[in-house]
Amino acid sequence: ARDELRRAIAARCGVRTRLLNRSKTGRRYWIEIDIAPLTDGGGRFLGFVAVQTDVTSLVTQHQQARTLLEALPVGVLVQDRDGLIVQANRAAASILGRVPDELIGQETRVANWHTVDAAGHPLPDDERPVSRVLRTGKPVPPMTLGIRPAPGRQRWLRVSCVPRPGADGRPDGAITCIVDQTDEHLQRRWLEMAFSAAPISPWRWQLAEDVLDVSTGWFHRLGFNPDRPDSASQRLTFWRVVHRDDVEMVRSALVAHEADGRSPYRAEFRVRDGHGRWRWMLSLGSATERDGAGRVLGMSGIVLDVDDRKRAEVELQRAATTDPLTGLPNRALLSDRLAQAVRAAGRHGHFGALLFIDLDHFKRI
Repeated sequence: ARDELRRAIAARCGVRTRLLNRSKTGRRYWIEIDIAPLTDGGGRFLGFVAVQTDVTSLVTQHQQARTLLEALPVGVLVQDRDGLIVQANRAAASILGRVPDELIGQETRVANWHTVDAAGHPLPDDERPVSRVLRTGKPVPPMTLGIRPAPGRQRWLRVSCVPRPGADGRPDGAITCIVDQTDEHLQRRWLEMAFSAAPISPWRWQLAEDVLDVSTGWFHRLGFNPDRPDSASQRLTFWRVVHRDDVEMVRSALVAHEADGRSPYRAEFRVRDGHGRWRWMLSLGSATERDGAGRVLGMSGIVLDVDDRKRAEVELQRAATTDPLTGLPNRALLSDRLAQAVRAAGRHGHFGALLFIDLDHFKRI
């Protein structure tokens, strides 16, 4: 700064700069000095006029804001009215694969950012958040974008953008906040693929309102039509669709989980689908919200369609205990029931007899 002052004074021209000064008591303070050449009526140089302003408070606030900006775990870009980046913190540079100095003076709207929307379709320049803010002067709600700023994998970002107020209060640029959600986005896509390929769905249950939220795919799987007036959303009234014979078992599972949150909630029960049929489900989850007394208010988890497995178990049980030709109980079931009868008779002091009737040539009949 002193070199700049010396050059300006030697050239007899004006200059404005900031200096860190020290008072006689040793206190450091910032001053903004504005030096202008002084001339007489004939234009002859007479000297300089200097105006000094104490800007310590302003500089301190700026330094604190800069420190806060660098400490933020989210990326922040400050852009002028032409869309050029005038400030970028380290988080933004890291997310975009650059160093902060490389971002200064660049324009995020250029084509080499390869921006796509959440569905992976190319995003037109005028639809990008900063373009919309600069065009309208209004903030843009958070949106998911994909970019490929450099060779390598695509990054998925949660981007929000607001106008930057100028000295007169009117928009003079834009401030963009960026959160890297690449890992979360990929995990969500993998889960969606798994849910679409398997009979499984996430759920969220508010117990007080008895409202069960399930995925759209699962809603269709159960035969419900969101277009119908009685099925306006992916929501179900849980206790209304559970088979009444299974209600007590489900309540017992809830009570057990409420008492010991370390053990997950697990229950198998039947629900009535949109076609009026009963289907077996396996539900697993845990409490996500409790009141002051520890009572469960909200839960979330996954539900699996185990109807085919349950029906197969019934068929296996029937095949193991009945004759395939007649459907009558077979020898294995007879032995089991006879053993039960003998044990019961022994406990209660009862007596009984076994009547055996042999039909000749029964197979021919």
